[in-house]
Amino acid sequence: MVKSVAADPGLHALVETFLKDVDVVIAEGYRDFSAHRVEVVRREIGGPLCADQEAIAFVTDMAGRPDVPCFGLEEVVPLADMIEQRFLGKAPWRTAPSTHKETVT
Repeated sequence: MVKSVAADPGLHALVETFLKDVDVVIAEGYRDFSAHRVEVVRREIGGPLCADQEAIAFVTDMAGRPDVPCFGLEEVVPLADMIEQRFLGKAPWRTAPSTHKETVT
């Protein structure tokens, strides 16, 4: 779906207009929108992992925070399982928990 608009209506308006009947919306960008976040950080880009309390998980090739689940860059299925379990109440059925356990010291 493509629609030209004069200004970005914001994520909340987009969800209310086009995605009312879905269980989970995954959007990229929208840093100013208050929502649960999965932060993706690559070592080559650098920068600290956010201190944001909205982070529910990190996807990274760097050390993660010990208080937030951390997934490697290729751990897509375990991340999806975590999202399903947390927001839809579904038990993980595809994989064992992530083995990417490096933490910041």
